[in-house]
Amino acid sequence: MKRFAWLVALLMLGGATLSLHGHLDALEAERTREKGWVPPPSLTTLKVGSLGYEHMTSDFMWLQALQYYGAHEQNKPDGFFRLLVPILKTVVGLDPSFEYAYRFGGVSAVGPKGENVALANELLALGSKARPDSWRIPYLKASNCLQYTPEDNPCIAEGFARASQIEGAPEWMDLLASRALANNREEGLARDLIYRALQRTTDPILKARLQDRLVALEVSEVLHGINSAVEAWRAQGGKGCPQNLSDLSPYGVDSTLEPPAGGQYFLDQECKAQSSTQVGDLELYRR
Repeated sequence: MKRFAWLVALLMLGGATLSLHGHLDALEAERTREKGWVPPPSLTTLKVGSLGYEHMTSDFMWLQALQYYGAHEQNKPDGFFRLLVPILKTVVGLDPSFEYAYRFGGVSAVGPKGENVALANELLALGSKARPDSWRIPYLKASNCLQYTPEDNPCIAEGFARASQIEGAPEWMDLLASRALANNREEGLARDLIYRALQRTTDPILKARLQDRLVALEVSEVLHGINSAVEAWRAQGGKGCPQNLSDLSPYGVDSTLEPPAGGQYFLDQECKAQSSTQVGDLELYRR
């Protein structure tokens, strides 16, 4: 009978505890709706207050980040999670090896129109230093730049190139990285990357695509060289457009050079260098 009484008492206590927690959560949610979220404490304050239990404090701040992110509708007018990165910076400041926290903030803090993308990329940059073994972190940073600041070619090229060289990165990353490097006028680095990828891969389909990319890079480099020669020709007093590529010989253009697939190089009506044979596209596209 006594055991049964204890069981009833424990059940009642458990029910009361759950009810109290639910009530406190509701009060906290109501308070947050009324006053909004406040910035997190400074990292120094948290380190001192942790009394040596920094990983435990990091876990607590991680739960705060998840709670903040969970209040989606409430935080949309507040700048699409403008405090998410500051909260996560305290998380990784206390536990720098927490790789997922960098990736979570790098994606979740960015609004649909690129809100907070600079903050998100700051967090990802910290992640690249703390976790150089993670290819996903530089990949996400480059993806953010491609999506929201497509004019930032160095960010795109550096991120994809770094990601492609980290162990565990998928083989297709080499193709993406070489394209990004070519867009940043770094055809030489792109070509070196493709050569290394060709030595590593055993996939015949990927190998064929890599070889096609080498051809596209060669053509791209020649076309850029011709366009640069046209600019130099004009700077020396040339008017309009050169009649023939041989006019650009003094500026380093080999007018006898042919594209790898045959045909010829020429200047179109807008005086832009072109190849008469089609090669793979090196343009990057936003999602």
